[in-house]
Amino acid sequence: PTTIVDKTHFVKGNQSIEKAFFYGDDDYENNLLALCEPTPKLDMPLLMGHYFFLGNENHLQNHFSELIEEEEYIETIKNTKYLLTASLNAAIESLECGNNPVLLLRADKSYDEEIISKLNIPTINVGNLEENINEFNELCNTKLEYGKIEEFNLEPIIDEINKKIEVFNKLNPA
Repeated sequence: PTTIVDKTHFVKGNQSIEKAFFYGDDDYENNLLALCEPTPKLDMPLLMGHYFFLGNENHLQNHFSELIEEEEYIETIKNTKYLLTASLNAAIESLECGNNPVLLLRADKSYDEEIISKLNIPTINVGNLEENINEFNELCNTKLEYGKIEEFNLEPIIDEINKKIEVFNKLNPA
């Protein structure tokens, strides 16, 4: 399979968050800060990622209605009806939860076009953040039709690994 989602965490949520933005877990060049600079405060929360270096919160809080801590990642992905994200992984997890992701294509990232096409995930090329948000809002007002994530059972693989570990443990007594 090309996509595997942890169904113990990513299940249908309550869609208590109408819209949210998740740039991703890496932004070592501070591209998000640069995108935000000319942008007025957006009426949308930002789910922070691991890339937030000390002090970035101070700059970003002026551009988003709320900053959601990275520890709330699963709950936010699960409960956000419309997610704008530059992370294909987050888009797939959102889709698995029955939500409506839109993928913001970053210039510094490569994306699996086959998966994007197969799942029919709408995309927006990163540019002016305010215009990107407007385009996202327009997409949210249309009926989005997504592809289906194929089911994949990991149990046979887990069982095989456990059997090999048992054999190994018998060879190396504790």
